[in-house]
Parts: sequence; structure tokens; C-alpha cells
Amino acid sequence: MTAEPLTFSHPWASQSWGQPGTPTPDDTSAQDPASPQHLRPSRKWLKWGLIIAIITTPFLWHFIAKPISHPILTICCQLSVTLPGYIMIFYRLLYRTHIDNDTIGVRIGPLRRTIDAHRITKLAITPNCYVITDESGHRVRVNHRAHDIDRAVLHLLVTLHTRPIDLPEGSPDHPDWPDWAQHWRNIFATAIYDNHTSYYATHPDALAQLNTLVRPPAQGWAH
Repeated sequence: MTAEPLTFSHPWASQSWGQPGTPTPDDTSAQDPASPQHLRPSRKWLKWGLIIAIITTPFLWHFIAKPISHPILTICCQLSVTLPGYIMIFYRLLYRTHIDNDTIGVRIGPLRRTIDAHRITKLAITPNCYVITDESGHRVRVNHRAHDIDRAVLHLLVTLHTRPIDLPEGSPDHPDWPDWAQHWRNIFATAIYDNHTSYYATHPDALAQLNTLVRPPAQGWAH
């Protein structure tokens, strides 16, 4: 089945009861999807990590302090219960995602991996992440379930409007690639539109640009 580009209208054009109230500064739907994003894991990771660590660490310490009294299997089992708590704590404290006009980057403490957002060559997927690769071979994983990564999604949408890239289904030389690309353009544009309805309601030029990006390039691919 051939995938057709979607068309996005004014979010409240069909509502007879008028426009919504003025959005508040904390209303994420009123924010420009092109704005840089600085993301960190939610506080629940720290909360549950602390709960697990506080409850299970004394038991682990007891087993380690008296290894002769407890078989190694018991210690390993207790470690498998305690360790996830500390992983959750460090994940919350150290993991960061930064997306701006030029780069998509992930940082874990002092370790950082960044790709050039204007030179994306491949998109792959896992159950929770988009795996994005640039022409230098650098690769980052961006968790699209934990965050609204709309700036990264917008980079992908722009990329698919300007040049062919490898998609999860296959490479650009496959005859079905145009349909695959349109399918992903529809997904990306819908996610951006749904997360920023208030913004598009007050920025008709941005809405027109989104409707342009969701379509294949009129003049063919740029090289």
C-alpha cells in the first residue's frame, strides 16, 4: 500500500466554542519544537533506586560480611536485587540528552557521544530508542519513550525531506523505500504536531512548514 503524506490543519479550526486560553510558560504544547532540549531521566528513577538500595543494601552487606555462613549463590542473588537500585540512581544522576540545532548528544558522567544532526545517514530502532548514525559513523541512542524528543524527531523529519537515508526497513536503493520514508515522515510529523498543538495554533508559518516537511521534496533529493 502506498503511503500518502498527511496534512495538518489549525488545531482548533473545527471547534465552534472558540480558542483555548492563553498557554502558560510551563505548557510544553506551546513551546517551539525547534527549541534546544536538555533532557534528564525523570525523578522516579532516583526515587525507586533509593527505595531499592535502602531496603536491600543491609541484607547484601550482611551476606558479604559473613561469606562463610552463606553460599556464593545466595550472595549473587542478593546482589542481583540490590545492584539495579544503584544503577537507577546513577542513571538519574549522570545520564543526560542534549539536542540543539546542530547536534544530538548523550552524556553519561564524563563520557559523551555526539552526532552531526545535519549529516544523518541511518535510522534504526529498538523497543525504546531511535538509533541515529551520522556520516562519520558516530551513533547515539535517543529514548523516545522516556522523553518527548521532538527536536531530534524534527531533525529526522528534515533529513527525510532533504536526502535519502537508511531506514529500519532497508536502504534507499530498495524499490519500496519511498513508501517507507513517507511512513516515517508521517510518524515524525504527527508526533511533533500532537506534542505542540498550542504552538502551531499561534504560528501558522510553522504549521505550513510542517506540512511541507511531511511531503517528499518537490525538486528531488539534494546531493
